[in-house]
Amino acid sequence: LSLFCNHVAGLGHDLLFLQRKAESDVVGRIREYVYYSHGDESLSLRTIAAHVHLSASYVSRLFHRETGSTITHHINEVRVGRSKPLLATTKMTVSEICHAVGYRSLSHFTKTFGNVVGVSPKLYRLRE
Repeated sequence: LSLFCNHVAGLGHDLLFLQRKAESDVVGRIREYVYYSHGDESLSLRTIAAHVHLSASYVSRLFHRETGSTITHHINEVRVGRSKPLLATTKMTVSEICHAVGYRSLSHFTKTFGNVVGVSPKLYRLRE
């Protein structure tokens, strides 16, 4: 299980590196920061902007212009993506996974997961 998780994490890092090649350095740094900070419940546009030393409004516009996505959508995609292997390969409860990937609210996690994946976290776990 440990080897599998390390392999999945390595693939995520490789994908992040490939995405960075096609984007500005700032957007690449934003993606990297979100990828490694996704478990922090306080992760937000404001904390990301502070990390890259730019205004929140500029970061929001730049990220959307280069990726076609909002920062919030990207954070949710990363968090949901990181929750999927936990649901499929661990005995952690959905609530524990919710908090491990950075959500404060189980209902918000469940709703977001459903919007991104198309099924609830519990149903995803049963299918995997």
